Amino acid sequence: DYEPSLLGISDADPDSARRADERVVQGALFEDLLTALRALPPGDDGQERASLHMRLSALMRLDAKAARKAQQVITQGAELPLSRTLVGALGGAGTGPAQEALVQVGESTSLASEVRMNAVAALGLAEQPEEASAVALQRLASDPDTDVRSTALLAMGNAALAQRQKGQGSEAEQSIDTILLRLQAATTESEQTLCLEALGNGGDPRALPALQSALRAPSVAVRKAAAHALRFIPSDGSGGNVDQPCGLAELRHIGCDAV
Repeated sequence: DYEPSLLGISDADPDSARRADERVVQGALFEDLLTALRALPPGDDGQERASLHMRLSALMRLDAKAARKAQQVITQGAELPLSRTLVGALGGAGTGPAQEALVQVGESTSLASEVRMNAVAALGLAEQPEEASAVALQRLASDPDTDVRSTALLAMGNAALAQRQKGQGSEAEQSIDTILLRLQAATTESEQTLCLEALGNGGDPRALPALQSALRAPSVAVRKAAAHALRFIPSDGSGGNVDQPCGLAELRHIGCDAV
């Protein structure tokens, strides 16, 4: 239900974006915002936390050191609500240093699984994923922690889509190839559905044969996952959705009950 502001539409150049971030930060230091976060009462309705979240993201875009400081606070064992907010702020910042901080958090095995999962998910939502971030997601997709591993695989699909949209086709293909190999090696229903969901996130036409094959799987859950993923795969390489001929025609052809 949000509407874009005129300021947001007009701020197309980096200088304007920087000035907008400076207005949001209001001269605050990282330590000031961290203190304010820690002082929030337990019954906070979330508005003040959301405001501090946005100010932290803006500060991280202005100052790379703020991202590193946030990472240090998290990895030193900050309480869960604070860690969640700092991870969210890093994800909102989206800069190279912020992504690097998220990688560090995601790979910190001493942290709670939920914190690591949040960091991995935020990394996968970056609009301009760094190559190092994509490589880290591939590592994390083999993490010993099941939840972290699953989140990383889904995030790989998201990152691949963002990379392809930014013209980084070869990097995106590496991630999709990895997911396709994982799908081929999957031996359980849950592994198969996870890989299919990741391929849907990636929206890569090269995944189409694998998804069409999965529509014929004995498992209803696998067929449902494949049918859902097909909606996000362009049939002609143009970047459009497949509610388009090849996806729907395939569903009609086999009479897939997953739909």
